[in-house]
Amino acid sequence: MIYVVTGFKRSGTSVMMEILRQHGIRPYYSVSFEQTMIKNKQRKNHYYYEDPQKVYNGFTSEDVKLLEGRAIKVLVQGMSNLPDCKKKTIFMKRDWKDIKRSLRCYKSRREVRKEKKVFNSIDMDKLCDEHQVLIVDYNLLLKCDRDTLNQLGEYLQIPINRYKIKDIIDQKVTAKRLRIVVIYVEHSHVDVYRRFKHDLSLLLSPIDFTWIRVQQQDNPTDSLDSLTGDNTYREFSGWDAGLNILDLYEIDYDGVLFVNDTVEKDIYSKLTYERFKKAIQKNMVIGRPQNKPVIVSHGGRSFKRHIRSNLFFFPKPLVRQYGSMVQYKTVPEIIDSGWYNYFLDNIWHNKSARGGKLLSIVNEDMILFKIKSLGYKLIPIFPNTKKKIRYYLT
Repeated sequence: MIYVVTGFKRSGTSVMMEILRQHGIRPYYSVSFEQTMIKNKQRKNHYYYEDPQKVYNGFTSEDVKLLEGRAIKVLVQGMSNLPDCKKKTIFMKRDWKDIKRSLRCYKSRREVRKEKKVFNSIDMDKLCDEHQVLIVDYNLLLKCDRDTLNQLGEYLQIPINRYKIKDIIDQKVTAKRLRIVVIYVEHSHVDVYRRFKHDLSLLLSPIDFTWIRVQQQDNPTDSLDSLTGDNTYREFSGWDAGLNILDLYEIDYDGVLFVNDTVEKDIYSKLTYERFKKAIQKNMVIGRPQNKPVIVSHGGRSFKRHIRSNLFFFPKPLVRQYGSMVQYKTVPEIIDSGWYNYFLDNIWHNKSARGGKLLSIVNEDMILFKIKSLGYKLIPIFPNTKKKIRYYLT
């Protein structure tokens, strides 16, 4: 008897292999593959127990003896190459939309399209007819559903420890998820929030987002999704209002994504799970750097480069160290203000809010200056286009 765990990529096959291992069913993999796992420490929690060469090139009689009483992980397209012997097969079921979200965090769009072709090409009825298959729903397994675990225990004829499975999921699955708070400041472009929230959730499914929406307009309701915020210092006032909520609601998080309603899709589409993970683990900032055509000076400091304030990310330690997002409450003395005047007169679309925008610009200048002074480095993101910046127009 051998135990086979099969399914598509990102469908939970590795988690099931770990569950079997914890319940006394040893995984099978070749010596060479084990040595690869030891050398590459990043793979130690990824459960790569299958031996690709054996699965796709065929098993010898000696291999079949080694497989006796052990578990092997095989992607569903390799099931036809398994040896003809008595086996129990567990198929991990997961909806394509969930698989796609997970794949998008690690694979290119081309690779995702290839996986979709594989997903659509598999005949599940034929697979169930050819093999004695138990279908396990991955989402129910993550919830430690009692019926699912009882069926698994009856099929394998071993007692299943629900608490042990819960520990596996907590340590190996849930612990990988990142907790990010999005403080979104909105003034007039109400349609941007819904689109941005929808797109970001699709792009980054392994991340648990907490959304704080600060509306700097009339009659918003005081809730996490529609928080009142003044517009004294433009979006910086709104971000401060959102940060105050973190302590009030005792929200636990790994970092904060600061956004306003001029955010551009060609920028936020560059956000990836790996970038967020790197920023959190190595205490780095994510943002879009931009150079000014001239060096400007204010508050006794010189500025040539800044981070665009429509989207940037701080890890949790920096959120605490940075303090108030409003670094300037009044416009400081500006030496040679020609560039600012040109921007406000020729590029900025709202001439009536000229003074408030100038204060916003100098606070924007301070972001990159302060994070560098605190010892943080920047993970830059850039749009696909090399055209000049198109400022958001109403």
